[in-house]
Amino acid sequence: MNFNKGVGMSANIKVFERPVTHQGVPGMKNTAQAHTRQIYDRSYYITALTKKNKEIVIETNKSRKEIEDLNKDNQVFLQLEKR
Repeated sequence: MNFNKGVGMSANIKVFERPVTHQGVPGMKNTAQAHTRQIYDRSYYITALTKKNKEIVIETNKSRKEIEDLNKDNQVFLQLEKR
């Protein structure tokens, strides 16, 4: 069984690289605008400030704990040094 291949079957076409824009199928996407927010409203800024505030509180708590640990170590060292 020898089937003759047409021109379309023998052509080296990569269909997934071709943009399709008919009947609501998305075409090429603009990646530069895909990850940016178009409108900055009040809730966006409040959320961003809340997130940064939480980060600052976490870092402050880490620093306080580190200072407390250093003070405790210093007290233990001074007690051992007196002996």
